[in-house]
Amino acid sequence: MAARTNWPPHLKFKIFEKEKISALMARETWIEGCVFRDVEFDRCDFRGAKDHYNTFERCVFHACRFQDAALGIRTSRFGGCRFQDCNFKGTVFDNAVFENTRFANCRLNGVDFSASGFWHCQFLGDVEDVVFRGTYQFASDLGRHTPVDSGLHDVDFSKASLKWITVSNGCSIVDVALPSNGEVFIADRSRLQSDCRETVQRIFSANDARIAEKAIELYAANDTQDRCFVTLRELKETYGSNISGKLFDTLKQCAAVP
Repeated sequence: MAARTNWPPHLKFKIFEKEKISALMARETWIEGCVFRDVEFDRCDFRGAKDHYNTFERCVFHACRFQDAALGIRTSRFGGCRFQDCNFKGTVFDNAVFENTRFANCRLNGVDFSASGFWHCQFLGDVEDVVFRGTYQFASDLGRHTPVDSGLHDVDFSKASLKWITVSNGCSIVDVALPSNGEVFIADRSRLQSDCRETVQRIFSANDARIAEKAIELYAANDTQDRCFVTLRELKETYGSNISGKLFDTLKQCAAVP
């Protein structure tokens, strides 16, 4: 079929199959109850779009723009999809569920995956300043929709560069593959507060111990989550290169989840 160049303001209950859609203009479009199978979106503009319980099967998104869009409202599902070089700056995720989906070299900085789920997915490239939530940030949001299938399940970050990854609101972390450089680990919050605090007071000098305790508080402060990501990159940027290596190794030894 010929490529579509624009969509109407409201697109509801349509089925798209085996199409290539190029240079689509879908800004601010309300997309609801649609099914997309084997559709390739190339350089499409979804800025400000609203995605309501749609289904995407084996779809490819190449160099698409999602800035300020809202994806996953009332649960949208993405199965066997690929996002390549897409821009998600300012995108709001609201119970979007991804299965067997790959994010490659996408702009994810500052993204909050609220109540969203990742099952057998892969991230490649920079993943920085990202929040993965097991449910909604505010309890009042549960009144409009109960999220399903959230959390990180068999997610591959081995070829990603991670920094300031936050997991919150009871986000499950199951069988996650971390970057192969060994500069990221998942910490147990209670062990950070107990074992790590005792260790740094024993092996660090007084001044360095104070710095280390600040780092512990930084990671242990999240009272909605039992586990957190710790990366060497963020320690270097926050506390300097002199102490960061020893601090990272110490926290990892004391608090890393097996």
